[in-house]
Amino acid sequence: MSLDLAIEYGYFEILKCLLDHVEESEKDEKETATTQHSRLNLLLAAASGKGSMDIIQYLIDRYPNTLWDYTEALKYSPYSDKLEILQFFASKLEDMADIPQENICSTYDNAAFMDNIEMVRWLTLRFPFGMIGAQMFEHAIAGSSMEMLTYLLEEHANLLDPESTDYLEKSADLLGNGYHFNIFMLLYPRCKCPDDIMDIAAGCGNIELLTWLHENTTHQCTVSAMDKAAFYDRIDAIKWLHMNRSEGCSSDAFVSCAENGSFELLRWLYENRTEHKREYSIVDYTVIIDILAMHNHFEILEWFETVTGVHCSDNILDNMIALGNLDIVRHLHQTNGPDNRYNFSEESMYLAATNDHLDLVKWLHENRTEGCTSDILNSCSIDMSLWLYENRTETRNSVIPFDMNRFDMIFSSNDLVTMEKALRLPISTQDLKLYQNETKLKYPKSVELHLLLENEIQKREKEIMKQLQQLAIN
Repeated sequence: MSLDLAIEYGYFEILKCLLDHVEESEKDEKETATTQHSRLNLLLAAASGKGSMDIIQYLIDRYPNTLWDYTEALKYSPYSDKLEILQFFASKLEDMADIPQENICSTYDNAAFMDNIEMVRWLTLRFPFGMIGAQMFEHAIAGSSMEMLTYLLEEHANLLDPESTDYLEKSADLLGNGYHFNIFMLLYPRCKCPDDIMDIAAGCGNIELLTWLHENTTHQCTVSAMDKAAFYDRIDAIKWLHMNRSEGCSSDAFVSCAENGSFELLRWLYENRTEHKREYSIVDYTVIIDILAMHNHFEILEWFETVTGVHCSDNILDNMIALGNLDIVRHLHQTNGPDNRYNFSEESMYLAATNDHLDLVKWLHENRTEGCTSDILNSCSIDMSLWLYENRTETRNSVIPFDMNRFDMIFSSNDLVTMEKALRLPISTQDLKLYQNETKLKYPKSVELHLLLENEIQKREKEIMKQLQQLAIN
């Protein structure tokens, strides 16, 4: 368990044990004082936010020489929802000459977010200067703090900027229940409303707000309303716009559905909207089907291909192979036709191999005849190279050139299994000796790996001697 989790769940005794362990580790790692202070201050801030007074006091008592950042702990104290935690850290600042205003502002903001009016009232008495620069209205909106907003409007209305559109934009952007709608209604008469408020509400799927704006104001939609609703998969908002507004959508709505794999919404748009059915359609079906392919939405692609009669673009194969989209590659194979529409070639297996898609390499091996290039082993992982070497005839006469990166990866992870595989590859004995020399210098402690390498070299040299002796006899 980590120190943060121990504080999160209030495991006091476990925290003590973990701190003991950390201190022992510090002796070996020689942690700097700055690093230790930083780590301890993060723990204090976390304990402040959780309202764990016993842990707070324990940390301060256990590490009396630490440069405690009490202003940071104060900033997080509102999350505890305990006034006494806020007051405790405020008391630690009484002798501080220059209190960072940004931390006090953040304390106000966090109290507003937590809907803790008692804390805000106390802060106005203890740190009145902190209200300058605080953004309590924005944070109260983010926290859905209706009571806090009402209090702020009654007691601190001067903090509200009536020319700002941010308040209503943020309140419209809140998802969900009617409580958020009440926040919007509370603020609507008091500040400026953004021109695109209906587009914002549509993107959030806020039907109640859309309906109210439509029936009670002169605000208008644009095509962005339906486009945003499609982007966030708000099918109810799209149906509402379809029934109540006339602005329609752009091709972006179809594109978003394809990218997100929103099958239900794409089908609804296709069956109910007319933008794609016009003589000069704004929707390019090939673009949509290519996007479906790129995101591996195979089921939707099959349906879209059936209802439109449109196929993927001719140059899409390489991208599908590089991404490892086997279902799509298999589909392209089935619709490829006698003229090799999608240009399957030796490059296909090369792309699959160099991108480490073994399942795709095996499928190409079993279903296509183009094969691969003879130098394919030069650019593949060891696992991929071994499979190709053992299964593809093009690689039988290959010799993999010296590449220290391959053996660096093996030795840095002390990977005996991969080393055994590498030694089955067509690497020259001369190169194995080069690897041996390099790795002995860089990884002197990897005894087992060095032994495997040494045994392979000796085995090969014995085989060469045996062959030479046989030649001499003949």
